[in-house]
Amino acid sequence: MLPALLWLSPASSDLLRSTSQLLRGKVPCPAGQLAGLLRKAAVEDCSGLLRDEGIRSRLAARLDAAGKEVSDAGAASLVDDLAAVLQEDIEEIRKQAATVSKTLAKNGAAWPSYQDAVAALPKGMEPSESLRKDWLLWHAVGGKQQAKELPPPAKEIICERIAFLASKAAAGPVADCAVALHVLENLEEYIKWESSLPANKTQTKSKAVLQPFNEKMSREACVRRILASAVSPAVATTAATAAGKGGLQKLLQELAEKARKDAVIPLYVAPVSAEPKAKKEKEGAQEQKGKEQKGKEAKGSAPGEGDFGALRGDLASQELQWNLLAYRLRPGTALSAATSMASKAAGASAGVSRGLAPVGSTGSSCGPPLTGFAAVWAGSSTKLPPGHTPFSWLHEKAQGMAEGFPCTWSPAAPQRPPGHTDYSWEGAAFASGGTAGSSAPSKGKAEAKAEAKAKAKAAAAPAKGGKATAPAASASAASGTAPPDGSVEAALCKLDFRCGRIKEVSKVPDSDKLYLVQVDIGSEEPPRQVVTGLQKHYKLEEMQNRRVLVYCNIKPGKMLGYESQAMILAAVANGHTEQEICELLQPPPDAKEGTRAMCGPLEAGSLSATQNVKNISKVWNQVKPLLSTNDKCEATFNGVVLTMGDAAIKSSKLAGVPIS
Repeated sequence: MLPALLWLSPASSDLLRSTSQLLRGKVPCPAGQLAGLLRKAAVEDCSGLLRDEGIRSRLAARLDAAGKEVSDAGAASLVDDLAAVLQEDIEEIRKQAATVSKTLAKNGAAWPSYQDAVAALPKGMEPSESLRKDWLLWHAVGGKQQAKELPPPAKEIICERIAFLASKAAAGPVADCAVALHVLENLEEYIKWESSLPANKTQTKSKAVLQPFNEKMSREACVRRILASAVSPAVATTAATAAGKGGLQKLLQELAEKARKDAVIPLYVAPVSAEPKAKKEKEGAQEQKGKEQKGKEAKGSAPGEGDFGALRGDLASQELQWNLLAYRLRPGTALSAATSMASKAAGASAGVSRGLAPVGSTGSSCGPPLTGFAAVWAGSSTKLPPGHTPFSWLHEKAQGMAEGFPCTWSPAAPQRPPGHTDYSWEGAAFASGGTAGSSAPSKGKAEAKAEAKAKAKAAAAPAKGGKATAPAASASAASGTAPPDGSVEAALCKLDFRCGRIKEVSKVPDSDKLYLVQVDIGSEEPPRQVVTGLQKHYKLEEMQNRRVLVYCNIKPGKMLGYESQAMILAAVANGHTEQEICELLQPPPDAKEGTRAMCGPLEAGSLSATQNVKNISKVWNQVKPLLSTNDKCEATFNGVVLTMGDAAIKSSKLAGVPIS
């Protein structure tokens, strides 16, 4: 039962997470490498059972002896090794506990007290911290005062439990593990005692009891309370609600096997710097002051005369460093080199053929003629347009332009103004209703306008089946290009909407509104933890394994101390009122976890990689007012149905309501 306990409690996830942190994500690796890191690790470097130095040392020795590889495929075997180490401790605890248990059994009290437990300890042994804080032992005080309200558990069970905690080997996390194992091995006895408490028995409805427990609810509450003292709350809740067929022990074994099958070593997450903010700011100011001092020292000297290594180190980007190195090897630029070559090759004839003066000629006596890169951008000093070299002005042709790039700024015909290509002028003419440019449209512009209107008419015509096609979210998106920056379509593309499946769900302690949910959003990413206020609208069993639409790239926040890393989207009627109705959006049945929602040709989340989550709330506020269900209960954005594959994302019954 010990391996099952590790899989059902946080012990297994603590071990795998500590492994990832110690190895800094360098997985797979030899087992000896992890063993060495375990020996060197400090308490703060580990979590769970590995915080105990003795357990770390013996686990390291076992890994050295095994000599196997540490990898995702072998994640389960790491937990098996830990179970083997703990099994030795548990066996030692059982041996030492036998004598104490017999001594307590001879005591006449039905429920041994703390004083009885201390008296039964071997001579000279001090009570452990675990014994001092055991909750069941301290219930004896209340049991003696109110025996009817707090009857004692089976004496054999309480004596064994106290004896476990009283042994020399039971210290720290090993003691907690031993007691949790005792609970699982005697689960029915513990549940029987919990059920015997008057507060957990079924009652009749009265003024004092408006919602009485029935027998099933009472059993579920008792199972959950007892299991929560040994395993994780999520497992306790799942087992309490699902137990029935095949017994509770069989269900726990199945849950443990599933956890073992799904086990992987998590991704490495670099620890957050513990340096105070003021210290960082002070160091940053000193660094900036040093850079300014270096700049003052280097001022007045050419780059080639100073320390090249220091100058290169001051440049932030790799691209600037490469350019500096290229300039040192060959002073000059591609433009200045092209200017020099074109001047020599074309000579004076090139200037005569286009009516140009050679680069550098100024027509004034204000100073020496400009050459190289300076002459390229000093358009007033030459007859070349600013930014051109003789080579680009005379020879270069832009892709798809028969007349070449020069004709863009000096058109040979009046069909378009300077700076326009045929394509760009066609778009400008159509967008302005044919009034762009001169007051009398030329033949070329009129043809462009007619062609654009014909395309628009064809796009708006009914489809072959007689129904009009759904409107595109934007003209730019329909043409296959990215939506314009700043548009609502671009905002939608920055929000990562995906199909997810709820893997685990439990109620948030001390809350009658919130669920704590683990949502699978695709095999390549770990499940997202979500805190959602759906207790009023859905039962636990209705949430389990449910397919949902998840807004993934929200800025994480905390609710009642639990971090929420995503948002589950739902259709909501009468929001924030007593009559509020909420229905979770349902992705199509064949959509896989991780599939993104589509809005016509737009993919929600296609631009999410470029969006900083610190400012994502502004984007969400731009998109949220345009999300709603239509009269068919389909989820829509700005009137366009949200889909996955060829099927729509839907609400069950709510039509024409907002989505949030």
